[in-house]
Amino acid sequence: MKKTRYAGIVGLGLAVSLGAAACGSSSSSSTTAAGSSSSTAATPTPLAAVATLSGKQTAVTLNMSTIGALKSLGVTVGGFGTASNVTLSDGAAVAFPITGGHVTVYPPHSIQPYVQGSIDHKGSGLTFTAGGKTLTASDFVVDPGTSMLTATINGASTPLFFLDGSNLTISGPTSGAYMLDGTVVKLLPAAARALESYFGAPANAIPDYAPVGVAHITATGS
Repeated sequence: MKKTRYAGIVGLGLAVSLGAAACGSSSSSSTTAAGSSSSTAATPTPLAAVATLSGKQTAVTLNMSTIGALKSLGVTVGGFGTASNVTLSDGAAVAFPITGGHVTVYPPHSIQPYVQGSIDHKGSGLTFTAGGKTLTASDFVVDPGTSMLTATINGASTPLFFLDGSNLTISGPTSGAYMLDGTVVKLLPAAARALESYFGAPANAIPDYAPVGVAHITATGS
């Protein structure tokens, strides 16, 4: 493996590690960006930068308790577009191909946020279906600086999931890729209220920060 490629992958692992670790460990955790102070100084030199993410996928092992709770409300969850059903060591999962993006990490607290970038998943997503109505959330974008996942819903970019990286682990590189496992994907309260309204479910029937599943990211970059 060429040194420049290895450095890029190391930077990716470090960036996502710091960004996801910035999340809190509970549903009351802040969704603010990594770092606790702002800086008016010139932009510092990055510790690492991955200009182009080239693959492979983000797979989310589904939390069956939450999926069951949605089903009890008449809402079923399925894959959309290029999303596929896979089976991982910790259970049934939905995989979303990584289609691009970039990540830059600065020295901690030297700039706000000190982890910046995006991990893109164009052409895939999830569908929520109930009572003959379907709501599609697609083109996921993971922002490691804000610990947030946004999706395109009815043509608009919409915050959908909070990413709790308290238990994140990083391994690799294996065949040129790093594996980032353990981030808990949680449904944002505003998204829960929107689902309830759209499908006519009782208010607050879906808990705030309901855990949707655990993310397993396999990523390469240059």
